Amino acid sequence: GTTLSITVSMLIGLGYFLKYSHIKFCRPKINWKVLFKSCTNGSSEMLTEMSTGITTFLFNLIIMQYFGEDGVAAVTIIIYYFFIAVYMGIAVAAAPIVSYNVGSGNYEKIKETTRYSFITIAISSVLILAISLLYGREIIHLFVGDGNVFHLTWDALKLFSPVFLFIGLNVFLSGYFTALGNGFISALISSLRSLILVVLFILILPKLLGVSGVWMTMPMAEAVTFFIAVYLYRAYGKSYIKETVRSS
Repeated sequence: GTTLSITVSMLIGLGYFLKYSHIKFCRPKINWKVLFKSCTNGSSEMLTEMSTGITTFLFNLIIMQYFGEDGVAAVTIIIYYFFIAVYMGIAVAAAPIVSYNVGSGNYEKIKETTRYSFITIAISSVLILAISLLYGREIIHLFVGDGNVFHLTWDALKLFSPVFLFIGLNVFLSGYFTALGNGFISALISSLRSLILVVLFILILPKLLGVSGVWMTMPMAEAVTFFIAVYLYRAYGKSYIKETVRSS
């Protein structure tokens, strides 16, 4: 199923690219300065992928201590199948628009794209939270039947679900700063939500709150990152756009 979904998506994208796109394949000319800038600017995405492996390993170790294999199954269902990809889709869709209009100096289009992205994230966050709480049992039943894994996943989801109110904006703002070419702030947001705060809370909360602290780790990490990301956007995002557009 995974192979087919990726293959079909690739064929559709390639067909559209070859027939309708104004961009064409050509012989590349290496500009080492631009290449280095691209690598540093994309460091936040690299950091996210690297830290995911670290935090997943740490999560599995701690969950195995508290819940055994059923706990690992529960966290897999929650993290990998409960709508988080929706927020990634919004961020990936908006980033090229922001980046293109930074290059063209169209500040108004950037503001418009950002505004619509914020509205979409706010509405989808509330809807996903509501769906998770109202229809979580039915969604979990798509993966497991009645039994210990089902009840464990449902109990965990009720503690985990507040994460949907925060994760969307965090993912978007990390991609937003990458689109602006500010890899440092993007990497800061990414590292806070996917590594630093996750490791901190997974080590502290279970000792303070018991097993509930395991499931509250991600919501707490995303909530703290949310307020930091909003501050960074208000402090640097808007002014950085104006300076970048003026200099382009």
